[in-house]
Amino acid sequence: MKIKSASTLLVLGSAFLVSASSPLHAFYEFGRGELLLSTTASATYDSRVNGGLNSEDDLIFSIYPEFRYLRDAAQIKLEGSAGVRVNRYLDYGEYDSEDIHTNLVVRFPPDIGPRVSGVARLAYNESVDINYDVNERISTDTFLAHGEATIVTGLKTSVDLSAIFTDTDRDIYGTMEHLNLNAGFNYRNFLGGSVASLRYRRLEASTQRTFSATEIDQNSDTFTVAFSRPVFGDVRGSISYGYRILRRDAAETTVRETEDNGSIFTVGLEGPFLPRSKFPKLTSGLYFSYQRAETPGVNDVGGNRIAGRLNIRWQARETTQIGINAERNQVLSVNNLTTESTRIYLNLDQDIGHFVKGFARLGYEERDYRGLTRNDDVYIASIGASYRATRAWTMSGNYRFRDSHSTLSLADYARHLVTISANYTF
Repeated sequence: MKIKSASTLLVLGSAFLVSASSPLHAFYEFGRGELLLSTTASATYDSRVNGGLNSEDDLIFSIYPEFRYLRDAAQIKLEGSAGVRVNRYLDYGEYDSEDIHTNLVVRFPPDIGPRVSGVARLAYNESVDINYDVNERISTDTFLAHGEATIVTGLKTSVDLSAIFTDTDRDIYGTMEHLNLNAGFNYRNFLGGSVASLRYRRLEASTQRTFSATEIDQNSDTFTVAFSRPVFGDVRGSISYGYRILRRDAAETTVRETEDNGSIFTVGLEGPFLPRSKFPKLTSGLYFSYQRAETPGVNDVGGNRIAGRLNIRWQARETTQIGINAERNQVLSVNNLTTESTRIYLNLDQDIGHFVKGFARLGYEERDYRGLTRNDDVYIASIGASYRATRAWTMSGNYRFRDSHSTLSLADYARHLVTISANYTF
């Protein structure tokens, strides 16, 4: 698929919806839905505009007009948006850009009928920012197509289907195509609320024209058996066993192996871990697996690793929400290497009166690159607030800080970002 042609069709479709339904300066009702024009102007100070290449800073001015369409009536729920973010740099005029952002989501909720529900999404986005795998500015164009459906086949049985396709085009580092297909059969409500599932997953990944001398061309098939049931109270436990058959190009590894088979074990808990009588507004989840990287990078022939995620959210008060998120996974970096990433974040969201919302984030991330003697320890902090001045006007400001300590000198630096913005919605 050609990403430019696909994105052009999406943009033209959104433009047709806009031109057929509203003048460019006003709120409008069309097709049992609402059309809005939202315009955001912002100014950003970036202390490290070129990442690890040098310590130059700059001011970036942006304006982002965007059309949004929302249809929440009848049997089909529709959300659409299309806009262009215009960026202008004070000193680095060669980085000026006009980035297209489009998104279209169609939902078929389960309440429209007893048999089928699902969602479909198309999106195309352009962006320019520092990529922390290589610590330099990269222009990225991404096309996404996503669909999923649940089909009820009986009183206790159902079938799940999903497909995700992404096509990412990156300056210097080439393109990457990724296809994820899933199919599953579920048997529910036996043995006190238990659920048994059989699943199949197909992954395909390929890169072309990459900066690395070695490209990625691989696919895998995974077969999984899963079981879940209530453990205590509102907490559900789950366990699954899967077997993966991975086929890859011999040039990707020094051992020249073209097939790598192995098992995947997954255990999970979801629900309020503390007594609901004392903590009625606590939600949480815990999952971990023992597996190899889903899309292994160049020279990654390592064994299984533990991956997983933990989330806890507490509505401490009506105006205060506190959360902890932790995650460990293995992902493919922009330079075709497997990256083991461990993250933990502490989040605070606070409403101040009726018109002001504030937030604060603290985080730590460790990144270990297989195939390189590189390890990054990254400390992240951000704070910000938004003020709704009127029904149409919203103003906001935020500060973000990222401090990376790395064994690679190019990745050893701190970055400060300060942004102020104003939004007007017709």
